[in-house]
Amino acid sequence: MPQIHYQSKFYYKKNKNMKKSFFRILPAVILFVAAIVVLGGCEKSKYPITVDWSLIGKGAMYGNGAENLEPQNIVIKNAAEWQNLISSMDSHSNTSNSFVEKKIDFDNFIIIAVIDSVRPNSGYTISIDKVQEQKKNIQIDIVYQQGNTGYNVMNQPFYIIKIPKYNKEIIFSPKKYVCV
Repeated sequence: MPQIHYQSKFYYKKNKNMKKSFFRILPAVILFVAAIVVLGGCEKSKYPITVDWSLIGKGAMYGNGAENLEPQNIVIKNAAEWQNLISSMDSHSNTSNSFVEKKIDFDNFIIIAVIDSVRPNSGYTISIDKVQEQKKNIQIDIVYQQGNTGYNVMNQPFYIIKIPKYNKEIIFSPKKYVCV
């Protein structure tokens, strides 16, 4: 069996050629790895995510403004704020009797209440179209509807939902007006 001499010229030349080949291939390998890193960082965003919510109550208050509630979007994070809203809404009539739920677990949920202006007839409604989690906030999309029909009675539309508690800012989308 022939012996291999590692100090031979042939081995040295082969080793030298391997070094040259290695340095020729190295830039291509670096470029390939960099492309994988860059393209791997361009994955599709997971946002927006639809937030599950449940309706607490919707309708209108008929106190002709006696409830002293300005048109507003309210984020309620505790039981005291929730009871204040219920008390105001019930000051003229028992509006909260139609609520699906009044006892809220504020450790896990928050209340979103949208209150419209006092309107001249019952042809006006308000609703929440969707709730979406964005990267930095929770977006609430509101829809105001105005119909030509309705009873001539002063009322103030409202819409109240419950959503899971988030450590993100709640923002309300620009108002959408729909005439039906």
